Amino acid sequence: MAPISLQPFIAKFVGLEGDYAVEFTPTSELGSIKTTIVGTPMTWYVDFVGLNEGGDVVLGGITTGSQAVWGDCYWFEVEANAGARCIEYWGDQVLWRKDWATGA
Repeated sequence: MAPISLQPFIAKFVGLEGDYAVEFTPTSELGSIKTTIVGTPMTWYVDFVGLNEGGDVVLGGITTGSQAVWGDCYWFEVEANAGARCIEYWGDQVLWRKDWATGA
């Protein structure tokens, strides 16, 4: 399989706390995602890059800094494009929540 090419993107979602955006920037490691939820800025480092059943690139990692908002850190998975449909948050291999794209 050929290496997966990662491009920067911004995707917008709505969750229990309101609207927020994730901004992905590729790096020499894999990349990072910057977001601000309820006024709390966070940087999440991408630890995993793979493909979903539809062949879309998926990024995954830990929600570093989310303890201040959610009381815990979670594993996130998001499609790697500006048209991402949802972002999933997992805790101990159980889906904690799924936030949907705003379409904006």
